[in-house]
Amino acid sequence: MKISIKVKMTTMVFIIVSAVFVAVSFIIIGQLKTPLENEVEKKAVAITRNLIRSSSESLMTRDELQLYEDVENAGKSDPGVVYAMVIDNENKIIAHSDPNVKKGTRLNDVASLIALKSENEFNKQDIVDAKTGVGVLDISRAIIIKGKKLGVVRLGYSKSEVEKVISKVSKIILVVAGFAIVITMAVSFFVISIMVRPIEQLTKAVRLFGQGGLDHKIVLKSNDEIRELADSFNETVEILDKTQTKLRRRVRDISTLLNASKELNFSQDIKNIASVILYTCKEHLNAGSAALYLLLSEEEAILSFNVASGVIGTEKITFDTSDPLFKNLAGHKRIMLMTDLEKELGASDSKNLGKLKELKCQILAPIIVKERVNGIMVIGPCKYEREYQEEDWEFLSALIGMANVAIENSYLHTLSITDGLTKSYLRRYFLFRLEEEVKRVQRYGGVISVLMTDLDFFKKVNDTYGHQAGDKVLKEFVQVVKSISRSTDLIARYGGEEFAIIATETSRDGARVYAETIRAAVEKRDFDIGENRKIKVTSSIGVASYPVDAKKLNELIAKADEMLYKAKEGGRNRVCLPELMETETKST
Repeated sequence: MKISIKVKMTTMVFIIVSAVFVAVSFIIIGQLKTPLENEVEKKAVAITRNLIRSSSESLMTRDELQLYEDVENAGKSDPGVVYAMVIDNENKIIAHSDPNVKKGTRLNDVASLIALKSENEFNKQDIVDAKTGVGVLDISRAIIIKGKKLGVVRLGYSKSEVEKVISKVSKIILVVAGFAIVITMAVSFFVISIMVRPIEQLTKAVRLFGQGGLDHKIVLKSNDEIRELADSFNETVEILDKTQTKLRRRVRDISTLLNASKELNFSQDIKNIASVILYTCKEHLNAGSAALYLLLSEEEAILSFNVASGVIGTEKITFDTSDPLFKNLAGHKRIMLMTDLEKELGASDSKNLGKLKELKCQILAPIIVKERVNGIMVIGPCKYEREYQEEDWEFLSALIGMANVAIENSYLHTLSITDGLTKSYLRRYFLFRLEEEVKRVQRYGGVISVLMTDLDFFKKVNDTYGHQAGDKVLKEFVQVVKSISRSTDLIARYGGEEFAIIATETSRDGARVYAETIRAAVEKRDFDIGENRKIKVTSSIGVASYPVDAKKLNELIAKADEMLYKAKEGGRNRVCLPELMETETKST
């Protein structure tokens, strides 16, 4: 259903005016009602206070006739009093202003139960009189004599006069508001009709434009803001073709960024992240060459890891993040042209400028993580011999922004699964990966082995040389293990000086050879503990394989740990496997 703009605007004016009148009405009624209710409350409180005073004396003297007279007088003291009563602590009536209400009647309504809880303060509640349907202010207060509660006085005061006044005022407001709204609507409709007429003409012209083509012009005879709108529309049509071209480029950029973000979001491996960023950038910008240098961890300071395309010799080029080039990039925090870098750095960092020239650098984009330059994207000239456009810079900025987040997430992921001292994996990550490997073997077959290794008499190292020396031994031990392990093997710090290793696709015999290689390498090593001191350390290793030695993950770990215990019990510096229980002791 089509609704004209005149009807919409008139309806909007009606709603606004009506809302204003309703709000004003509520304010007026509220301002009028409050003092009237306060006056009713003052009268009711005064009568209740007098009844408490007189009924207290009657209760003390146990004069029931006087008590009835007091209650009856309270009921007749003001035309507004609906009822007056005195009740005992069991909510039974002792005396009531209505002679038809019998003594001893128990009151069970909600208002009575609330009133029964009254203490030494007035309890006020608004109720509705069941007989007349008129609002009543119910006031109650306990009768306390010498610290003892003898009963409760209740008095109901009619609010009918207040309601009559409010009703009369509301009718007057309603009449005035209705008259004002009718006048306002008539004037509004007339004014809106005059205002909307040019807009209707413009709407008709735009509809014709939509049915024609981009060469259609809108012509209005009016000389006002609508005319300016029509002129602006005509200008918009003239640049629409250019905008469509840019829009197609934006769609292509967004599509590329979306695909890249999907790959980055599902990858925690920084090397894979680097490859996605590099090839997305190079292919989308049609760059002749590109190279991306990254720190593999936040502890590094030398940029050596890189992925490159269209340029050779990158493995021989490294960058020191403490050089002036990186201080300059950290200060600007933006993508820079090579020519601008040369002007700003000059001879202060000719070494790195020379390296960038070797990499055919035309644009340099910093990878910034936590206010630090953790990498650089080196982009060569466009392969179509054209200058990079503004859209290219915007795309590159968006891609680098995504790269910053992805790389920071990769660092955080690495920190969350890596032991800070030894750079080996944490125990929980070891258990997670071991569970994955067990499931893989269950599904596809194969074998995996777990090695549990412990440094012998490591407590003596800490006690003799100090904990710092012990830390150096642990770090060097992990380096020794990593140097003779495959990239698929996982080394984790299981606790203290105990380490666990997952050897994928390794049988019991293969694991034994691997374990013996580790044991021998550790025994042969001179561990540097600082201050030109070196010490000897040995290790004990327990080995278990799945599914040969265990059928469940917990059993596999328990078996490897049992073998480690056997190795230590058998004299240490040896490898121990299930069943065969063979030990290899090369030296003491």
